[in-house]
Amino acid sequence: MEFAVPKRFAGLRLSQFLKRRLPRLGKNTAAKLIASGKVTIGNETIRQDQILDAGMWVSVLMRQSHSDPTAVDLPLEILHEDEQLIVLNKPAGEVVTRGRQDDSCKLLETLAHHLGSEQDDEIRPRVVHRLDRDTSGVLLIAKTTGCKRWLTTQFEEGKVEKKYLAVVQGEIYEDEGSVDLKIKPVSKRSTTMKASRNVGRDSLTEYKVAERFFGFTLLEVFPKTGRTHQIRVHMNAAGHPLAVDPTYGGHQELKLSNLKRGYRSSKGRSESPIMDRLTLHAQSIRFLPSEGAEPVSYEIDPPDDFNHLLRCLRKYRKKSRAGLDDW
Repeated sequence: MEFAVPKRFAGLRLSQFLKRRLPRLGKNTAAKLIASGKVTIGNETIRQDQILDAGMWVSVLMRQSHSDPTAVDLPLEILHEDEQLIVLNKPAGEVVTRGRQDDSCKLLETLAHHLGSEQDDEIRPRVVHRLDRDTSGVLLIAKTTGCKRWLTTQFEEGKVEKKYLAVVQGEIYEDEGSVDLKIKPVSKRSTTMKASRNVGRDSLTEYKVAERFFGFTLLEVFPKTGRTHQIRVHMNAAGHPLAVDPTYGGHQELKLSNLKRGYRSSKGRSESPIMDRLTLHAQSIRFLPSEGAEPVSYEIDPPDDFNHLLRCLRKYRKKSRAGLDDW
């Protein structure tokens, strides 16, 4: 098997990369494959763990077996399920649909397996809205075409209420604000977006300050439209990109050394990041499940990595009530 190393995996150790690409591969097995020369990088045999760079090609030689190590069901955290839809907590790192760089979508494949005998031409997982690969949180999946059509119409008409939590760079002093800028692709073939005052699709993002730190702010964000990368693009345009978002002005990752003054890592050991994905979490969603029904809402707390970042910010970048620079 051969795997390209994308930018988001640059800096990982070879064993960590293998575990991400082959979820069924045990840690000890990965180490044995490397030590026995079964793993090559650019046709060169590798016998010890090493840091990877983007663009490398990793080849793994494994014995043929009845089970495919790349085929694994994701653990699903389902918040609600009925005959029409599924509400789940999407983990960070998983795509919602197949894209230009993705041959498969484990999330949809796992949902299809979850439906099992219930699945037919009419009942199958259908994407209603999208969360970026590295965004965690509440996701709606329709089971039927009718449900998808109903929910899609609500999204288009702005009747779905969404709330995100976002850690952004810089200190926002106003308690609330909004960004009203159009959004368009950088180029015809680009998947990257940019804000514009005159050209693009109308887009509106509102936000409230939840907590302030020295150099960072925790926001509650309410996108009133559903454009690609909307929160990321708008917060960057406002001068406060997500704390981790290399595409739109943020860091590649956040480490303790980025937050704690005078931090020194142990000799001979690389420092692990506190968070190496988008500092964005879809916390809640409110919508009408069907015509004539009462609105329903679902909320999910941030995952461990997001909470760990907040704990570090509160410990090392906390603002005192008097406004003094505790950091």
